[in-house]
Amino acid sequence: MDSWHVLDEFRCPVQGCEGGRIPCKWVCGEDNSVIQLAQTGFMKCSKTIQGKAAHYGQVSVWRWDCGRHGDHPFSRYQEADFQGFVFALSHALQLTSKAGTTWVATLCIELNKQYMNSDTSTPAASSGNTCSICLDRPVDVYLIPCGHTACEQDAQELQKRNNQCHLCKAKFTSINKLFF
Repeated sequence: MDSWHVLDEFRCPVQGCEGGRIPCKWVCGEDNSVIQLAQTGFMKCSKTIQGKAAHYGQVSVWRWDCGRHGDHPFSRYQEADFQGFVFALSHALQLTSKAGTTWVATLCIELNKQYMNSDTSTPAASSGNTCSICLDRPVDVYLIPCGHTACEQDAQELQKRNNQCHLCKAKFTSINKLFF
């Protein structure tokens, strides 16, 4: 049985978006109702039509609008790639206190399955994505708060130098392992 939880204090999962820095409560772009997430990797808005969610779908194909993507519908509603959603989810781990560790673990497994089979996004582990610094080793860590990835060796080197992301130049506070 699905267990649904409201996405509040959730950062924008669209890579490079300013909304990735500021957590907020997610609402449906169509009806302004609260967005909920289930451990099965599905999302829905809280508005119902004839007993069913008005908007419902897999996370991997859901379109996001944090209010910072622009005014045109083409730019406003964007898909999140696997890396972006993992970053956003890492900040939403407070769901563990509400939903429990089994719920969060199940969600991570389901998201991995969705993105592994998605035509629009392929996670780094399955695509052979290499570190953008050394262009040799696979990415295996991400930086907080910006969410950009690198191999652990290069990320630690950045940390020794100036704690500055190699892509966006934001100061990072920690290095976290990616698990696929």
